[in-house]
This record gives sequence, C-alpha cells and structure tokens, in this order.
Amino acid sequence: YAGLVLAWHAMTYYAELRDRQVKAVELESLLHQAQLQTLRSQLNPHFLFNTLHSIAELVHENPALAEQLILRLGELLRQALRSSTEQEVAFAEELDFIRGYVEIEQMRLGDERFQVTWEIAPEALAAKVPSLILQPLTETAIRHGTAARARAGVLAIRADCDDGCLHLQVRDTGP
Repeated sequence: YAGLVLAWHAMTYYAELRDRQVKAVELESLLHQAQLQTLRSQLNPHFLFNTLHSIAELVHENPALAEQLILRLGELLRQALRSSTEQEVAFAEELDFIRGYVEIEQMRLGDERFQVTWEIAPEALAAKVPSLILQPLTETAIRHGTAARARAGVLAIRADCDDGCLHLQVRDTGP
C-alpha cells in the first residue's frame, strides 16, 4: 500500500512540476511579446512625429520631396504593421524595413548629411532575428552620430555569419 501511495504522489508531483514549467515558458513568451509591443509603441510614434514634422517643413520648400517622403512613410508603416505580430522575422525582412527607415532619414536630413554603407553577407539574410532589432540602433546612430554633426558622416550596417552565429553591427562616424 505504501509503495502505491508513494508512486501516486510521485506521479502527481511530476505532473504538477511539468505544468508549472509549461506555464513559466508561456509567461516568459508573453513577457517578450509585451516588451516587443512596448518597444514598437515607443519607437513608431517618435519616428512618425519626426517624419511628419519634416514633411510639414518641406511642403512649401520642396513639395516633390515632401510627396516622396509621404509615399515612403506609407510603405514603411504598411511594412511595420504587417510584421507587428511576429516576434522573430527573417533578417532579410528586418533589413528591408531598415533600408526604408534609412531612406526616409536621408530624405529628411539630405543625402549630403550622411552616407550609408551596407555590408551584408548573403548567408545572413535567412537568419531569424527579433523584430525591430536594428531600428533603435540605427535611429541612435543617425540621431547622435551622423545628424548631430556639422559635417557629413557615415553610417555602416554590417551583418555576417560565423560558426552559425549572426553578427550584426551598426556603426557611425560621430562622437
């Protein structure tokens, strides 16, 4: 009888432990989703308001450029909304988003303010990365590294794979 009771308690304990582990993984996943959503809610309005402000300034000075900015911003927002539910995306998709973001910043600030170099290894394009991983790094590099300078700067975005690991690098020539 004691062996039967002991076996029953062991099975019950194991089942409860497994349930707790599954719930912990689910909670961790929900936490990551909430953090990603918070990041999106902070980044998108900031970028959107800056771009809209720039467009408002350009409407009278350079209407053609203002129109280009509006069209590119619309494309970028569509792309952001399409990928807003995914935690991880292919690096190629993330790179498309960043290229659009950089294009808008170059239109906003002028091509003479900063140049962009892209060094992307072809094998890096298939890697899965957290959605919006490059956006805050690129935004910071542009705002504090290149846009803040009086003379032209360079923004370099690199990605390569080494021993199965993806290495991402965003560099600027600022202070």
